[in-house]
Amino acid sequence: MTEVYYKNLKKIAANPAVQELKKYPHHVRTTSYYHCLNVAMKSYAYAKRFHIKVREEELARGAMLHDFYFYCARDEKMNGFRHGKEHPYVALENARNNFELSPVEENIIGSHMWPLNIRNIPRSREAVLVCIVDKICAVQERCGKVRAGLGGF
Repeated sequence: MTEVYYKNLKKIAANPAVQELKKYPHHVRTTSYYHCLNVAMKSYAYAKRFHIKVREEELARGAMLHDFYFYCARDEKMNGFRHGKEHPYVALENARNNFELSPVEENIIGSHMWPLNIRNIPRSREAVLVCIVDKICAVQERCGKVRAGLGGF
């Protein structure tokens, strides 16, 4: 991980509002915070592995904020489909209320559930990466293949 990416990821992850995500269970075996961190770290790793040029600051911020909502989906009175369709809008609104976002970051957050949200198309390499890696991480987390404490975070 380059120093630029690590510095930006650590900065957004240390934000008190982002730290609040540690309180919310996510994909059975982790928290929203560690899920977002996992997606952010793996998105960068895949970009490097496949030689995809990315805007590092926007990838770090968008990935870390892609599930920036403050509730446990299992506790809410909604089914999984409804949560899947609605949470990107909630996360985007929360992110807008707490941070100044670039258009790329907004698209990363708003489109990460594509194709479930068919109109919210990923429009950058960063958004496509987060969209794909989010699904990979969700499967790994549900199968118990997740590390809860990632170094330095």
